[in-house]
Amino acid sequence: HPDAQVDSDGNVTVYHRTSKENADKIRKTGVMTALEDALFFSSKSEGYASGYGDTVVAFKIPSTVLRVNDIFDGEVHFDIPLKRINNQWSLNVSKYLVDENTTDTQYSLSEETDYSCVLEMQKEVNQLTNSIKEIENSEEFKLQINNLSNAIDNGDVDNGVKAYKQWEEESGYRAIKEKRDAMREELDNFNKRMQYDYSRKALEEEKNAIDKSGLKLSEGQYHNA
Repeated sequence: HPDAQVDSDGNVTVYHRTSKENADKIRKTGVMTALEDALFFSSKSEGYASGYGDTVVAFKIPSTVLRVNDIFDGEVHFDIPLKRINNQWSLNVSKYLVDENTTDTQYSLSEETDYSCVLEMQKEVNQLTNSIKEIENSEEFKLQINNLSNAIDNGDVDNGVKAYKQWEEESGYRAIKEKRDAMREELDNFNKRMQYDYSRKALEEEKNAIDKSGLKLSEGQYHNA
């Protein structure tokens, strides 16, 4: 449609307006929820959809996934039909997110890390872990595990695993776990690097102290001095 931006791969640039709180949740979990059986988007970041929230989240979504919901002067509204998962209408949209505030790694722990960033990472890891626990305590999760177990017992492993993986994808459960695990690994690597830096610094201080004392030790003897 002339009022929508479509790239060479057939992806339509669309925008979803919501509250800042909901936008942050979408960016962190990659999952959108709704009060009805569809998600709604606009081809314009400003326009008729402006009244639906003060924060905009941008996406690039294949035209084959979107439905035209309404057409205005210079603006197209789209929707995506939803399936009811975990007793709510939801969809994993992580692969469509193109908002500048959303990246695969939200935080980067370099040697000159701001430690407030580390605390924020740990806080988000805890939040993601709580989200995972909520899903795993839900009746829907128990149903999926039971279905998988029954499929295995009946020798239908391939279809059972396929159905479970599809549910993981559609519910956002897999995306949340993968993000939590990736952040945990980065924090763990940071802690290991900190321990290494501390040990190296202690060794250097020991070496300098020995040098100042006038003792002549081989490199290997510094460890046992």
